[in-house]
Amino acid sequence: IDWAQMSGGSDLAYSESRHKDFKEATRLLTLAAKSDVKEAIHHLALLYEYDIIPYNIQAGSMSKERNPEKHNQQYHNMKKAADLYKQGSALGSAESTYNLGLMFAYGRGLQQNFIAATDMFRKAAVIHNHAPSMRYLGILAVSTYGFEEESSPDYKKGLFWFSKCAALHEENISNLCWNDKNQLEKMFQYANEEKTRKIDILRSRNK
Repeated sequence: IDWAQMSGGSDLAYSESRHKDFKEATRLLTLAAKSDVKEAIHHLALLYEYDIIPYNIQAGSMSKERNPEKHNQQYHNMKKAADLYKQGSALGSAESTYNLGLMFAYGRGLQQNFIAATDMFRKAAVIHNHAPSMRYLGILAVSTYGFEEESSPDYKKGLFWFSKCAALHEENISNLCWNDKNQLEKMFQYANEEKTRKIDILRSRNK
């Protein structure tokens, strides 16, 4: 029953119909979420994060009144989404863990925190073999976000995560990781060639 509620709620929420029944979708997803169905929790979080659910919607009822200040609605929905992603992550949802990492990384609904974002991406990557999280770990490693303030880019760690992501052969995301991996490998090759060239110059001068 819980799975049926989740599926029904998802179908209503993402229907291509012009008359999307978000009231009913929210009701079904909320019922399933109360039973700790992680997929329902994740879909409900998405509806809140992307501001699809009106500010004051309640499961089972929808008022036509809305907060006149749009940013208040967005703030409320972002906070709600973050809480739901945390709940989904605790229940083992890779997607919720990943989206929570994104919220930390971009400061959406949560205070921007690259270390917390890195922790979320690592959790999704290590436990769930989640390709998009692996790519973000690679990006964070080569940009030093999520690491100590004085740290240098860790290109080897970046190459490690890009390679793992690419090896999963998942459509779209793995192609991006292949490109990232190839760019880093070319950079390593160039650096090694430059190092060799400089060593040869020094040796020739010492002869």
